[in-house]
Amino acid sequence: MSINDLLEIPEFLQREPKPVSNEPVQDKPTDWWMPNLQAYKEERLAKEKRKQEIEQEKTDRAERKARKKRIEHQVHDAVSRKQNTFGMIRKVMLDSISDSEIRGAIRRLTKQNRLDKISKRVYTTR
Repeated sequence: MSINDLLEIPEFLQREPKPVSNEPVQDKPTDWWMPNLQAYKEERLAKEKRKQEIEQEKTDRAERKARKKRIEHQVHDAVSRKQNTFGMIRKVMLDSISDSEIRGAIRRLTKQNRLDKISKRVYTTR
């Protein structure tokens, strides 16, 4: 057995040699590996804006709650001073307070058992 027999390549594996060129091979363009800073900045600004909206909603809610408490207190004071009908309560209240706000305050006070409804139109304090 000779060395030529050992190195013989079968026919199905044989192929023509390609000529080698000395030109530099260009790499395929790769995707940009840096993060998209513009998208990051927009996302951060959107989060900041939403955070401010949430804070504004919270402060608005707190202001509405405080306004309702003030109106309840004014209604309770008016009823305790013998202004026991809705018309008398309305005359004592400021013009900026609507009838529905006064009715709401009366409703909340009756649910809290701080105000009694004697008849259809007359209220008293407990």
